[in-house]
Amino acid sequence: MRGVTGDAERDIVQETFARAFSDKARTAYNGIDPYRPYLMRIAKNLLIDRFRASSKQELELPDDATLDTGELGDEPPDLDWDRRRAATLEYLATLDPEERELVRVRFEEEKSQDETAAQLGCSRRRVRTLEANVQAGLRKWLRQRRLWAE
Repeated sequence: MRGVTGDAERDIVQETFARAFSDKARTAYNGIDPYRPYLMRIAKNLLIDRFRASSKQELELPDDATLDTGELGDEPPDLDWDRRRAATLEYLATLDPEERELVRVRFEEEKSQDETAAQLGCSRRRVRTLEANVQAGLRKWLRQRRLWAE
């Protein structure tokens, strides 16, 4: 690994495999796609997390310090959350009944893919396919409204 040496490299490799073999990661891996890219993504995410953690620095202000909000005034910055939520609800309204039921069971009730398949009376593969299509469609919908950047 470039930029990582010695003990730090061993720690990252060990943590990568610990994460890869955790219950959550094992159930998330579909068993069909090659394992190496999946493992490399876990390692990459771990490196990103470590970089972010190491680059954060606490800012200490004196007790009498005030925060100058400049042009913000009393209004919080617009993070587009309301617009994203509204656009997501619009997108959900365009889904067919099967896809809407998938979203309700899988994401609102927070069921696993297996539980969702059993509840919908279909295979887990069908649930995965529907889920991927719904998510891709939502990303496209939000991109068209300039509310999603990749």
